[in-house]
Amino acid sequence: MSIAIEARELSCTLGGHQVVETVSLAVRPGEVLALIGPNGAGKTTLLRALGRILRPSGGVALLAGRPVWQIQPRAAARMVALAPQGGIHSPLTVAQLVALGRAPSRGWLLPLTPADRVAVERAMERAGVTSLRDRPLAALSGGEQRRAILARALAQEPRALLLDEPTAALDLRYQVAVLDLARRLAHDDGLTVVVTLHDLNQAALVADRVALLANGRLLALGAPAEVLTAGLLARAYGVPVAVGSHPVYGTPLVTPLFPIQPEANHD
Repeated sequence: MSIAIEARELSCTLGGHQVVETVSLAVRPGEVLALIGPNGAGKTTLLRALGRILRPSGGVALLAGRPVWQIQPRAAARMVALAPQGGIHSPLTVAQLVALGRAPSRGWLLPLTPADRVAVERAMERAGVTSLRDRPLAALSGGEQRRAILARALAQEPRALLLDEPTAALDLRYQVAVLDLARRLAHDDGLTVVVTLHDLNQAALVADRVALLANGRLLALGAPAEVLTAGLLARAYGVPVAVGSHPVYGTPLVTPLFPIQPEANHD
C-alpha cells in the first residue's frame, strides 16, 4: 500500500520561533492518524504544513510521493482537504460555503454542474448540516460552524483529509458522529485521515496510530496502546495520569491524577 502523506525531517518556524522540529512520519491510505500533545506542541502547525498551507522551514512534506509545494494549488486541493479550527465570519449560507469546496474541480467562476451539486448535497448530509443549508454562517453556533467547515472539506472529494480539532465545540452526539465519520472515510472509503485531538480517549477510540508531540518534536508514534502510556503522557504533559482499559472497547482509558496537597491543620 502506497504512502499518501509523509513528513521527512519536517521543521516549521513561526514568528522567528521553531514550532515543529525535524518531524518524520508517514500516513497510509485507509488509516487514521491522531496528532496529540499539549498546547503549543506543534500539532496544528504540522497539519498545515502537510496540507500545503504553511511552507516548512526545513525538510519536506509529501503527498502521493511528491513534495506538496511542487504540486499546483488546485491539483493539491483535489487531493487533500483541510478542515481548520475556528469559525468563519461571512454572509454566506451553509450551502454556499460548502459549494466553495467544489472550486478546485470547477474553478471559482463556473456554475455548479449536476455532479458538483450531488457532491455538495452528499457532503452536507455526511457532516449533518443539511437542515442548516439556508442558514447564514453568522447565525450558527460554534459547533454548527465546525460541521459546515467539515462539509466544505468533504465537498472537495479529497483522497486525504486533515481535521484540526474537529470535535471542539460539538456536543456529545456530534462528537461521536464526526469521529465515526472519520473512521468510515478511512476504513470504508480508503481516505488518509490525519486528525488533531486534545481528548486522549477520543484519540484512542478513533485512531489506528497516534503521534505524540511535545515541544515541537515527535515523542512517540505507534498504536494507541503503545503511545498512550502513563510514562509517555506524563513526560509530554507534565502531569501524572493513570491508564486503564476501556470497559467496552478495550482501548486505553486515560485519567489525569490530581496532585492535591492536603491542607495543613491549624487547630
